[in-house]
Amino acid sequence: MHNGSVSSIDKSWITHPNRKSDEYQQGLVSFIEMCKDFVGSRGYVRCACARCQNSILIPFIKMKYHMHAYGICRTYRRWTHHGVQNVDNDLAEDLDVVHNNSSSNSVLCIDLSQYFQTRSTHVSNDEAASEVNPPAVVADEDEMFQGEFDYDEDDPDYNTEGSETGTEDYGGESD
Repeated sequence: MHNGSVSSIDKSWITHPNRKSDEYQQGLVSFIEMCKDFVGSRGYVRCACARCQNSILIPFIKMKYHMHAYGICRTYRRWTHHGVQNVDNDLAEDLDVVHNNSSSNSVLCIDLSQYFQTRSTHVSNDEAASEVNPPAVVADEDEMFQGEFDYDEDDPDYNTEGSETGTEDYGGESD
């Protein structure tokens, strides 16, 4: 287990220009050691490396490799996925601001997802094995446009019978 408050850990090493420096390496090892406390029941943890940027869950040992190979994501300064302790205070402050600034005719929505810290995420075996991206991220353009360009074969506008290339019906050149 990691001793001490996560918010009191020195994070200056994150932006150190030399990833091989003692300062950077000591900070990285401390971060990895702290991450052991946030491994899910199936052995997965969010990978904070520069490549994954907390977008996937991977086995702890693979995360450790990624951290050494790619370094930590340099913009990951508030460790919301790896132990930020002052979440409740920040939430209370923001909710107070919402309450004081809202009128009966307006609704102010805030993104509460940044305040919820997940120590373990329920992931199916298939999802864990394939290291899926978060649901909001589309991993494949074919998936994104699936069904968008479906057409009815009986529709005369799409009928290309009688042409070798099908371009004649659309003003294209023919042989």
